[in-house]
Amino acid sequence: MQQSDYKKRKVKLYNSAKWMRLAEKIRNKHYGLCQRCGAPNSREVHHKRPISPANIDDVNIVYNEDNLMLLCRACHNHMHNRKSKNLYEDKMHELTFDEEGNLLLIE
Repeated sequence: MQQSDYKKRKVKLYNSAKWMRLAEKIRNKHYGLCQRCGAPNSREVHHKRPISPANIDDVNIVYNEDNLMLLCRACHNHMHNRKSKNLYEDKMHELTFDEEGNLLLIE
């Protein structure tokens, strides 16, 4: 499959009613909380095993709830090694809390 065909099919997949219903189900299942850092209002549904030209038609990869996780934008960017245009989002994955709930920044 050519890269341009793959990209078109991927766009069609993510714009499909089936995907949108499943993505909303995942968001509701996790109460909108990022499964990596716990950030509220998370919207990004991530494939643990990435979609590729070889598996884009495999429903066990694409639509399997066990292969999906809810992430905030910062964590999703981190998982894909992307930089955000928002410095705060880039730093989000570096935040953690001590046992007393105090915010710590990992250097």
